[in-house]
Amino acid sequence: MATSAGQAVRLLAELLEMDRGVRNRRVPLSLVQKQRRAAIARELHLWALAKQRGAAPSGADQRQFPRANVRLRVQLLGGPRSVDLQSDSLAVGGVSVAVKFTPRVGDLLGLRLVPLEDAPFDVMGEVVWFDPVRSRAGLRFHDLTDDGREILERLVFSDLIKP
Repeated sequence: MATSAGQAVRLLAELLEMDRGVRNRRVPLSLVQKQRRAAIARELHLWALAKQRGAAPSGADQRQFPRANVRLRVQLLGGPRSVDLQSDSLAVGGVSVAVKFTPRVGDLLGLRLVPLEDAPFDVMGEVVWFDPVRSRAGLRFHDLTDDGREILERLVFSDLIKP
């Protein structure tokens, strides 16, 4: 059964309430709650992908993860000091960022994602495409922690289900 927009809003509210409870009480979710959260995230993921694929020309969008127009501060790590980047789109699986250098496809970059309402977290990003005209790169996340995934799910789904 396909999820309606109203159902997606209710599922997002439930997911946000679970996550808020964990942050406020600092008590981890029980196994049953983790299973419910995973089911909600899976349902929202499928809903968002179907919505995005329906809006794209036939066969044009083969993304694995739904993408949202989320502006997020991204720091490039690994040098003598971090370099600030800005995202223009975000998915649970990766991010598109403006860059001031020419990365090579396949490069692995250390990143720190800095959400507004959550603690920053580190992740590895692999360059999967680079557009030299627009100075933009697409990075696929590697070694994403469960906490990082939950933060990204909140950011992406909240943006996609805005009233």
